[in-house]
Amino acid sequence: MLCNRDKRKLQRCLEDLYCNQCDVCICGCGCCKDIATNVCDCCVDPMEDFLKKALDILSDQGTLTVFLTSGQSATGLKPDITTLEDGIIGGTDINGVVRSIPICQISRVVAHEPGQSLNPNAITLLPAVCTCGECDCCERPTREKLSTFPQGKQVQFFYVGLESGVPPTLDIFEKVGLGIALTSNLGDLIGYSNCKITAITEP
Repeated sequence: MLCNRDKRKLQRCLEDLYCNQCDVCICGCGCCKDIATNVCDCCVDPMEDFLKKALDILSDQGTLTVFLTSGQSATGLKPDITTLEDGIIGGTDINGVVRSIPICQISRVVAHEPGQSLNPNAITLLPAVCTCGECDCCERPTREKLSTFPQGKQVQFFYVGLESGVPPTLDIFEKVGLGIALTSNLGDLIGYSNCKITAITEP
């Protein structure tokens, strides 16, 4: 039996053979040019993509801080982040601890550039695709709700791993794409996993 990632690869190969118009649709929806069926497709892959793009816009003095579903966090300088592939981000954090972190456990990421405001337009989020399965009942509703928000709106995102009793930061909403909601706060760019958002408040 094929796993969902292999199904997606097969889907793309079939589309190439059949003029890319979804003549054969493995997920069953019959409409998709590209598909997202589980959290690997609509949350983990987009977060890995966001992490790569965030690193691309940082200087060697910039940092990434990842907030995990466990409530832990880790901060690393760009040059010290040495692994970012196959669902893992790894390197040496600012305390000298070597870490390898599964991207599926990341709820929130903060990109920080000392003395400089990062431009949200420098990061392009993945576009929405046809969603099935877990993606259709978890990621899609959050993304579609956020797609109604105007850029510049103040928002607070509660997320898996946020310490109980601690209010979330008051952010400026920038945009939303497949798997990722992008906000800004005092010059930092913040990426939230749509699958890990537990509540949205609009002050």
